Amino acid sequence: MSIAVATPRHSFGLKGDVSGNVCFADEQTIVYPSGANTLLYNIDQKSQRFIPGSDKSTGTSAMCVSPNRRYVAVAEKGAEKASITIYDLHSLRKKKTLSSVDIQSQEIASLAFSPDSKYLIAQGGRPDWTLVYWTWEKSKVTAVTKTSNPANNDIHQISFNPQDNTQICVVGDGIFKLFRYSEGNLKQFAFQKTEPQNYLSHAWISDERVIVGTDNGKLYIFEAGELKSEMSLSFQPKEGDMNAITEQAGEGALITSIISYSKGFACSGGKGIVHLFERTEDKESFKKSREIKGDQATFESLSQPFHFSIITGLDICIRKPLIATCSMDRSVRVWNYETSSLELYKEFQEEAYSIALHPSGLYILVGFSDKLRLMNLLIDDIRTFKEFTIRGCKECSFSNGGHLFAAVHGNVIQIYSASTFENVNNLKGHNGKVRSVVWSSDDSKIISCGMDGAVYEWNSYSGKREGESVLKSCSYTSVTTTPDGKTTFAVGSDRTVKEISDSQILREVDSNEVTLSQVVMSHSGRMLFAGTGGGALRCLKFPLQVPGEWQELMGHNAAITKMKITFDDQYLITVSEDAVLMIWKISDKEGRALAKRDKEVGYAEEILITKSDLEEKNTVMAELKQRVEELKWRNEYQLRLKDMNYNEKIKELTEKFIQEMNAEDQEPGLEDGER
Repeated sequence: MSIAVATPRHSFGLKGDVSGNVCFADEQTIVYPSGANTLLYNIDQKSQRFIPGSDKSTGTSAMCVSPNRRYVAVAEKGAEKASITIYDLHSLRKKKTLSSVDIQSQEIASLAFSPDSKYLIAQGGRPDWTLVYWTWEKSKVTAVTKTSNPANNDIHQISFNPQDNTQICVVGDGIFKLFRYSEGNLKQFAFQKTEPQNYLSHAWISDERVIVGTDNGKLYIFEAGELKSEMSLSFQPKEGDMNAITEQAGEGALITSIISYSKGFACSGGKGIVHLFERTEDKESFKKSREIKGDQATFESLSQPFHFSIITGLDICIRKPLIATCSMDRSVRVWNYETSSLELYKEFQEEAYSIALHPSGLYILVGFSDKLRLMNLLIDDIRTFKEFTIRGCKECSFSNGGHLFAAVHGNVIQIYSASTFENVNNLKGHNGKVRSVVWSSDDSKIISCGMDGAVYEWNSYSGKREGESVLKSCSYTSVTTTPDGKTTFAVGSDRTVKEISDSQILREVDSNEVTLSQVVMSHSGRMLFAGTGGGALRCLKFPLQVPGEWQELMGHNAAITKMKITFDDQYLITVSEDAVLMIWKISDKEGRALAKRDKEVGYAEEILITKSDLEEKNTVMAELKQRVEELKWRNEYQLRLKDMNYNEKIKELTEKFIQEMNAEDQEPGLEDGER
């Protein structure tokens, strides 16, 4: 009996609602929040290091890296109060944990280190909007002040003057304030003299000047609180550019981020647009030097494009190291867990609810809101070749052999042939929505569970129900089975893990008042994992015993929606409502992997390409080869012409030179004759 070990290996996803959510730790490393973790991502090696979130945290709300690049401060929401943890960026060890009785809010809205990295300011959120000034290494609160206005509007960003530890800028909805620290107090100075705007972001462009961005595309430059300059972001939409027309039809671009650099500053300006401004010759004003957007963008992507809405479906295959996911963002993505990269990506018109990856890794089945689609995974595309009239299919799964697939249609599980597409069986019995379907290792059985409190065991060939366990007080959300199919484990709304065998519940392991959303068993039958409604991963002691034992790991920031273990039991894959995909390395308590892949067989490298695509590519290649040959012949012809031309010139020059030499030789003789 032992508890399996799981360590995070890679995370695909970004927590977008965190203030200051992307920072540079050095030239090669960026720091950003993903799920419940803070990641250090090396852009050269494509590797990640993890700083796990706190057990009692309900998510990261703000972060910042110190100017000396040695520390990162991470603010986490709490059930009772917010806290800030400062980590060493090299050792990843915790340096300090800060909290203050002055902050009544459960979250921190913004963080900033002082220029010398010795002080930290934190802006509390609602209801009090309290700013706290820390000498953080001593955990000493140096000053406290309220920063909002009488209307108690939101604060969006705070910062230190990069040249002065004692000056602080605060911007928010109708709020632009400058504070100076003196003798234990933060006193406001240089009061704003302009009409209030909803200020979203700001940056210091000198030791006295601050540039501020608004929610309507305006940029204001303030000096000591006095408005010095005003600019407006605008662009001319291209003809037929619907995004540009939509952007212009609005009230202006949201300027959510501004950063200064040696020649000027850069700011966001709408969907996927960055504006660069440079100082003019008088160094008092700025002019827009460039607008970077769409196809013109010269940025190099630091990572893959992530999901940005709830991930609803997940599957893996046997012959390739692939993960397939689908999401409410209407995209289907195929990832490679060996190279930690995105292999294929495609957006669709409909929302995708479920996904199944064929064991060969060449096909996927996706349940969309309108139809169930069987698609080819081509070299650079995902293309539909068969549609089934199943609307809103919430669960689908290929058999381990790949010859059959199951698709949930309402309360019925339909079995189809993967080669003839014939509906070979319909499994009827559930009185509520079916939430989970798994095949036994030999494909002879199908285990299903549903919201009606039923766990059924079906014969996949005859379609007969061979076992059942019904508990109407529990709405089941996930089920898994041992390799021999004799024992089933199920989780649901009653916050227990149930071990079911021969239609009897053998054990009920209480989860300590935590809702378990998913459960999965390894192919070896020796490791059992569960995902919680809060996003944590539980490694359960197996075989199960009462009371249960487990190790809990912080992974996601919202409910885990699906879990899968790779065929060789090397990796556990989890996805969540927070739009994050996580890959975990799993092993037994002693750190030994429970299975090893047959290296002689290896992963399949074959890919699909349609005949028409191949012919088209071959035609293009032939045309390009012909063009190369033509260019080669043309160049050779031009070279020959030049050679002939130069040879003619050389011949002419040579003849001319010889004539001149002969003429010079004859001239002295003429002179002698004349004498």
